[in-house]
Amino acid sequence: MERDWALVVGIDRYPLAGVAALKGAVRDAHEFHRWVTAPQGGAVPVEHTVLLTSPPASPAPDSAASADAVARRPVPVFSDILRFFENLLADAGLDGRRLYVYLSGHGISPTGQEAVRNAALLMANARPPNQWHSFPGNIWAEGVRSSAMFQEVVLVMDCCRDLNNNATVFPHIFGDPVEDGRSCLLVEAYATGWASKARELPLPPDNSEQGVFTHSLLHVLRTGRMTGALLKESVQQHLSKLLQGVKRVQQPEIGRDDDLAKVVFNDNAPTPRTDVVLKGHPAKLPAISSVPPGGDLTPVTLRDWRFNNNGWCGTLEPGTYLFAKPDGGLKQFRVLPGLTEEITV
Repeated sequence: MERDWALVVGIDRYPLAGVAALKGAVRDAHEFHRWVTAPQGGAVPVEHTVLLTSPPASPAPDSAASADAVARRPVPVFSDILRFFENLLADAGLDGRRLYVYLSGHGISPTGQEAVRNAALLMANARPPNQWHSFPGNIWAEGVRSSAMFQEVVLVMDCCRDLNNNATVFPHIFGDPVEDGRSCLLVEAYATGWASKARELPLPPDNSEQGVFTHSLLHVLRTGRMTGALLKESVQQHLSKLLQGVKRVQQPEIGRDDDLAKVVFNDNAPTPRTDVVLKGHPAKLPAISSVPPGGDLTPVTLRDWRFNNNGWCGTLEPGTYLFAKPDGGLKQFRVLPGLTEEITV
């Protein structure tokens, strides 16, 4: 989208903070950047994006810097993010449609006013005990929204929200709210709730460490065009299944339903098709109807469905459906993008 922009930040290493290095934040940032610039993804022009990540653990072969020096370099820092927003403010002709802000790394919830809502990404130069430099994602995203620089702001934060009462929180630079900002939308997607942990796990396809929230988010997003409301429902279900058997539950927080219903992701992509399996259904083609909200049942033509010894399988668009069971009863089921639906008749 020619009027869209994106800031993507991923920080694995905090050489001055004495905290454990992460393994997946930089990878997740690159994956999000890949989606947000894909023609059938976010479709943001590459020249409208800024990708800020920790440097490689090892220097390039032709570099004179030692691996240790590279690993200890505190990058990125707040001034790198500030430069992105200053450039937006300096663009007198900016007429933005949507701004994406993706942040991945160690995170905190600065205490104080509206603490329950606060979420900040620790910057690479964070240093205990008093210089916990951070970027308060929600405060700056709200500042962009209220300034009406963009019609929509999408904030994604895959980081913990640990409490911290001495974080260095930099106020936003967008001035007082303007009247037009009332009609602009802010969609916030947090990996976890206030004062809670986000986590990384070895995940497919190559068993590398990834943030589980980003993994679920991108898995669903890459299936096709959808509203924010459908994205929220699908990510919550996908993450829940991903963490089955894991002792500590991670509950993401994703936007307000009224706002999410107004936002469409992957505008240029086709509608997703989801695998559906009706186990134990006899060889006769099943009768399935869609159940639109507040509408009449609509029979579905099953063109791509096939029968095997276990029953019928095929694909359906996301939505709510009814099928006639062999015993004459009816069964309702929900189809979500990126989640195979298996039903035993």
